[in-house]
Amino acid sequence: MDIYMQQKTQFQFLLPAILFLLLISCTGTDNPVVEINEFIAAAEKNFERKDTGNLKKLISNNYHDSKNFSRQDIARIIAGYFLRRPSIYVLTNPREISLAGNQTTARLTLYVAVSREPLLETDLELVQAERYRLEVELQKEGGDWLLTSAALNSISANEFIDSYN
Repeated sequence: MDIYMQQKTQFQFLLPAILFLLLISCTGTDNPVVEINEFIAAAEKNFERKDTGNLKKLISNNYHDSKNFSRQDIARIIAGYFLRRPSIYVLTNPREISLAGNQTTARLTLYVAVSREPLLETDLELVQAERYRLEVELQKEGGDWLLTSAALNSISANEFIDSYN
């Protein structure tokens, strides 16, 4: 497997981290679901800006996934992904947010499309994009939501479009 394919394969397992690493702190609300939705919106914008500087800060030191990636591994793969793409556009559709542990742990499913051209909900069938279903776990640590686990599955355009229904 050449280095490009290896990095692409690694990236497929890291997209959840990418999206949540760029989340900014959200204060002033006592509603975790509102905070998480604000995190998702901020992550989408920051991912498009390719801000690798804040990526590592927003992953928990306790991060774990099925590929045994560390915070450092994820940051390196994300940086490589950004270098290969002159522009990045993201569209997310959060589903199934559930809270546990006195509302300090969140599990959620996200449907995500990543493209080199702008994404609009009305054009999802026409745009070439990478489409994923992400199973994510966040933990509230020191007042901030941090990524603690993520799993990614590639999905079809139809499955992504169906997530909006």
